[in-house]
Amino acid sequence: MKTNNNTNTSAAQAANSRNELAVNVPEAAYRFIVSTTGSDAIAPIPESHFANEIVNFIETKAAKAKTKPACSPGSNNQPTIKVILPNSHYPKTANPLALQGFLSKRIWEKFKDIFASYVRAYLNGGGQVATDAICDFCQVYQIEMSDSVKKSLSNAWHKSNEKKSLRSNFRNANFHDSCTSEP
Repeated sequence: MKTNNNTNTSAAQAANSRNELAVNVPEAAYRFIVSTTGSDAIAPIPESHFANEIVNFIETKAAKAKTKPACSPGSNNQPTIKVILPNSHYPKTANPLALQGFLSKRIWEKFKDIFASYVRAYLNGGGQVATDAICDFCQVYQIEMSDSVKKSLSNAWHKSNEKKSLRSNFRNANFHDSCTSEP
């Protein structure tokens, strides 16, 4: 999720002059965004992949989408971030609930990808246990280690493609070693 830190620093003040949408995200993703951008508002860089995904969704799917967010912004004890939409790309026909659902899902997916890459790098760098990587990640990004955060991050790692890839590489290495030894 590529964002412009200069834009994010003043994002909250400039929000009134732009299209802004409140989006619920899991606590870990919220803390990560605040830690990396310095704000609870994000403004995708124009022409970035994330900005293009938003524009594409608005132009092609938002008007007819039936997707709704899991809960309305600010409810269900999930923190809310502000996404400042690319200028002039928010038609009145767009379904704001569908857009909130789309953004919440994409932000969580992108966060899980970043997190899984961090854990894999930690383990490749000599770390022994994924739980240590989770604790390290939370410490680096100032994420409070509540039970819900531990559970969501643990689940994110166990379901990630990074873990599957790491496990596959390990199995292939062991299999290869056993095949090359001659009797």
